[in-house]
Formats: sequence, C-alpha cells, structure tokens
Amino acid sequence: MALSAELLLYSTGIFLLCQIVFLPAGHLAAAYLGANLSSRIQLLLAYGISLLSFSLFFAAGLWLRISIPTIQILLMSAISVLLGLWIVQKKYAALFQKDAAWFYLVWLLYFVLTLAATAFPRGDFREITAHTSMMLANLPIDNHIPYNFARYIVEHIDPNKLEVVPTWRASDRGPLGGLAAALFFILLGEKEQLPWLLTSPGLYFVCQAVVSFLNLLSLLGVWVLAVELLDRTSARYAVILTGINYFYFLNIFFSWPKFLMAYFLLCALYLWQRLGLRLWAGIFFAGAMLSHDSAAFCLAVSGLLLLYEAAKNAALATKSGQTVFLHRSREFMRTLLPMGIGFAATMAPWVLYKRFYSPPSPRLLYLHLFCDKDTSTVKSSFCEALRAYLRDNSWNEIIGTRVYNLWYPFDPYPSLIRIRDLWQSPAVLLNHFHMPVFFQFTWGAGGAAFILFLLGLYWLRKQNRLADFAPFLLVSYGSLFVCVLISGCRGNAANHVWAYAPLLLTWIVAGFAAKEGTLTALLVVFNIAFNLLVFIFFTHYHSPLQPFIHAQPAYFATQFLLLLLLLILLFIPGISRVNKSSGNNHAVETGFSKISPENTR
Repeated sequence: MALSAELLLYSTGIFLLCQIVFLPAGHLAAAYLGANLSSRIQLLLAYGISLLSFSLFFAAGLWLRISIPTIQILLMSAISVLLGLWIVQKKYAALFQKDAAWFYLVWLLYFVLTLAATAFPRGDFREITAHTSMMLANLPIDNHIPYNFARYIVEHIDPNKLEVVPTWRASDRGPLGGLAAALFFILLGEKEQLPWLLTSPGLYFVCQAVVSFLNLLSLLGVWVLAVELLDRTSARYAVILTGINYFYFLNIFFSWPKFLMAYFLLCALYLWQRLGLRLWAGIFFAGAMLSHDSAAFCLAVSGLLLLYEAAKNAALATKSGQTVFLHRSREFMRTLLPMGIGFAATMAPWVLYKRFYSPPSPRLLYLHLFCDKDTSTVKSSFCEALRAYLRDNSWNEIIGTRVYNLWYPFDPYPSLIRIRDLWQSPAVLLNHFHMPVFFQFTWGAGGAAFILFLLGLYWLRKQNRLADFAPFLLVSYGSLFVCVLISGCRGNAANHVWAYAPLLLTWIVAGFAAKEGTLTALLVVFNIAFNLLVFIFFTHYHSPLQPFIHAQPAYFATQFLLLLLLLILLFIPGISRVNKSSGNNHAVETGFSKISPENTR
C-alpha cells in the first residue's frame, strides 16, 4: 500500500498548496466587498478573486520583462505575506463554521479520487504520464492547451513560431488554465525539459492537478449557492447529484477549464442579482471568458438582461429640475457602466495580447458559424466564408438546422429506441450511453436528475420562490438559444459546447426536489446507480487501458476507501448538529429529512 500512500500524499499536498495560493488573498479582499456577505459567499468569491489577481500580476511581470526567478521571489513573498495576514486576522475560522469543514473534506476526497483515475488509469500508481491520462477517455490533443500555454511562459517560447498543438494557436482559448499551471511551475521551480508536445510525468501531474482543482471550484459554487438560495439539505443533495455525475467527473480532469468558466458565471450572476455588486459582477463575467470562450453564449443573454434592467431603471427615474430624457439617460448609463468597466478592465490585457501579439486563428469561428470542418485551410476572410456557407446551404437547411439543434439536447426518443433494441445486450447498451452523456442534456444531467430538476421548478413555483432563480435560469438556459442561433452544424448544441452552467443550476434545483419524499429519494438512488454503472464500465472495462485486467490491488483498495469515505460524508449528518438539535422541538436536518425554516441558513 506504499504506492497508494504516495498518491494520497502528493494529492493532498497539491490540494493544500492550491488552498494556500488561492484562498488567503481573495478571502481578505472578499471581506471588504460588502458588510452583508456571509462567510460562505466570501469563501466562494475568494478563489476567483485570487486567480484573477495573481494572473494579472503574473502577466504584468512578463510584460515588463521581469525575469522568471524574480517573479518567483515576488510571488512567494506576496503569498507568504497574504497568508500571514489571513492567519493573523483569523480568517481561517470560516473553514470550521457550520458545513464548511464538511464540504472541504468532501472536496479533498473528490480531488484525490479524480487524480487517482486520471494519473493512474491502468491501476499502477507508478504510472503518472500524460500519455495514459489522454488515453483514459481518448481525449483530443487540444486537451494539452493549458500545459503548452504554460510552457510558452516558463520557457520563453514565441507562440507565433510554434502552435500550442497542431492547428491550435495560443490565443484560441482563454489563458487562465495555462496561467495557473505556469504559476505553480514557477513557484515549484520546475520547467519542462522534453521536446514540444512531450511531457514529463511529474510536471504534467502538477498541471493536471491544478486544472482539476480549478474545475472543482464549480462544486464549491453548487454547495454555496444551494445553501444561500435554498437550504442545507438541498445543498447536500446538490453536491451528491453533481459529484456522482459521469459527465461532471470526466470534465473535472479534462484540461479544459469549462467548469471553472461555469463557476465564474454563477458567481457573477449572484454578485449582480443578489448583491447588486455590478462592478465585481463584470470582473467575474470576464473571468468566465478568460477561462473558456464558450462563456460568450451566457454573456450575450446577460447583456440583454442588463440592457433591459437599465431601460427599466431609466423608465422609473424622475427628478425635478432636469429634463426627463437627460435624467433617464444618466440612470441608464449608471446601470450599465459599473459592469461594463469591470468587464472591460479585466479583459483588456488579453484582448490586447490577441490583437497585437498573437492573433487567434479563425478556424474555430468558421467551424461553429459555418460548419467548416476543414482544418488544413482557413478561408481568407469572414465575408468569403459567409458567402460559401450561404451558397452551399439553402434557407430551409439553415433554419432546419437551428430548429433541430434547439430540440436536440432534450430529445429522448433516439435513446429510448436504442434501449428497447439493445435491452438484451447490457454491454452494448452501456456502450450506447457513452455518447448521449456527452451530447444530450437530459442524459448529461443524469436522466433522473433532469426529472428532479423539473419537479424542483414546479415546487419552487408553488412556494413562490422561483423568482430567486429566474435570472440564473434565463442566463444559463438562454445560452442554448444563442448557441443554436450561431451554430451552422446539425447537432452542434451538445453538452460540451454550451451546457456547463445550466448543468450546475440543474443539479442545484434537483437537490431541492430530492428531499421532498420517497419517490424523489428513489430517483436520486437511480441516478447514482446509473452514473456509477456508466463510469465503472467505461473507465475500468471499456477504456483501452482496462484497469480491471491490469490494476494492482492497492489501486482498487484506495478507490474503494475514497468512495466509502465520500458516501459517509455525503449521506450521514454531522454528529455535532444532531447533538445541538436534540432536546428542542425543531426538526433535525439529515441527509434524507426535511428541515425547519430556522435551519435554512
């Protein structure tokens, strides 16, 4: 078991290092955002603030041509000072309040379990390689973009002379994942020694762990927002439905920081709609774009909602001594400007980098807009590509593609027919479910979890609480309409394109429904069983590495122990809460019971 102990040691060490880097600075800053911020919201915002701040600091140092050793000293000094202030001001106490300690332990165990599956897909703990990690889920080569972006920075490689991966440029994706990886490479004093597109096992393990940590901020968002908008029991169920989901688990260790993008989006919406902090909402919206460009779908809907809000505020504004038009114009701009300034200021360095130093390739734009899948050539101009698309597709085909894409994520019919046809062949049936999980929203959400989501919306409406979720629902699910409108490919409204923020919101609302009775509890059990079955089949049997055949006993023992501890944490209520609640007439909160109104915060 020595090798499994090594995994636990390395994983826990990186987890704690990430906490030390990303928590103190942002936590200190979040305390000054507003007097009414709960300790949970401060923790939620802390990581995004720190990530954006250190990335900006890091980018400024590179732009000023400060040497890497000097940047290392400055970063270590800043982190040490901020950690000291964080300890002196006793901010660490927030980690031990209410459910925070419970969640952080869940977070750690899930993180370690993720790295066990990612770095050791053959079940051999000595096998920490990028090659085996990529083979685990047949990941495409663009999964290496954050790693190679970090190499640009640490090794002073000109991105205009060397593609990040074949057919991809450094500016084709947001920089936050690569900047975070480079930050840790410099803090640890390491850099890649192998040729381009080859990776050293230990260094790639660090990059993989850091990006997984950042993606897991979305789980923190699910927990905090579920507690703040609903109650603790709903939050517990939301964490269960999120963490057990097969699509979520695989995307946590993809080096695509799409769930990091979803974390920023949900935080931005909460800052805007619940706290009224428009400047910071704009900064977090920019953080979503800097994580992954698919955030633009949600940003388009957010922009329309902001314009509506500004127009509404302007229409209600009256003031004596001024013309109505002048005052309403000022009110309109007063609503727009804070968010616009926060967004523009945060995005400016990256926009300037793409505009003047490393322009992105139009290949991805043409792919999504015009379904141009030819990666060997890129059309000379946007107008030429548009003319070619209109020439090759009739208006009936263009409109038909969009109508199909709008229904495609929720269409259960093809899968139900396949279930009927393949019922006698369980292995083939499981093989079928792999692709719908990635492409269709209902299966990606978990099937039963999507039913719980619909039930949750119904019960929220009956309790007159649906208005609390209206902006979140509008922006997240509204992104589908934007995606459908611009997508030129039939079937392009797939989960891996638009669905990351909507999935998180779905699991939050489903968590509310999950505690409503025996039937909903059965749906939760079915959802867990379905996702575990698909996960075990693909990661342990169907994948090219087949750990069931090659794995060491220590590998299975470690995974079993981690899963057992997670189940205990998720389903068994805290002993201290039960003890505190005994002796009074209030309802005791458990993993499967309703709670009283007094316990909803």
